[in-house]
Amino acid sequence: MTAQPYIDHFVRRVLQDAICSVAPEQYEERAREFDAINTPLFREKAQACRNAAAFWRAHGPELIADDIDIVLAEFAPRGWAA
Repeated sequence: MTAQPYIDHFVRRVLQDAICSVAPEQYEERAREFDAINTPLFREKAQACRNAAAFWRAHGPELIADDIDIVLAEFAPRGWAA
């Protein structure tokens, strides 16, 4: 038994966690920018960004799981040696 499956799973989870923690933050930042304009249209845009952030928090990992697998499949495993 090799460590490669563990390493592959670990890499997948690290990428998933990194992307899924940044995406909602970006939507929240954009919502704050729209809120600063303070017109009805931009309040709607701000709410849409907050909704997107909530959606990412709830469903982000499952949204990008297949994409991460596709990207990682393009790279040959290196094992422990660099």
